[in-house]
Amino acid sequence: MLDRLGDDIDRMADPGEVALTLWAARAWNHPLASTARRRLRDMRPEAGQIPMVELAWCLSAVADRCPAAGDPWLAGELARRIVASLGPAGLFAHWPVGTRRPWTRAH
Repeated sequence: MLDRLGDDIDRMADPGEVALTLWAARAWNHPLASTARRRLRDMRPEAGQIPMVELAWCLSAVADRCPAAGDPWLAGELARRIVASLGPAGLFAHWPVGTRRPWTRAH
């Protein structure tokens, strides 16, 4: 399955999809991990219009000291963005602070 995902990694447009691919590749010690990490970084999830769940997936995927998968800089940027979006009640909204929210998920 990871080999098939590797064939499609450059066509993936969703950072969450790339992050989950990276996470799985890292978990299985698959060589796709370094390619998926580069693809995710190129997508700039730390600055994009990405829902909170996908941001959390991105952080989980790069928060590792493994050289092939980990990305300390990106992990720090994602963590800062997520923490900055913590609401006063201690909950996270569907979208991080500073993101244009689609009307379908504006609540």
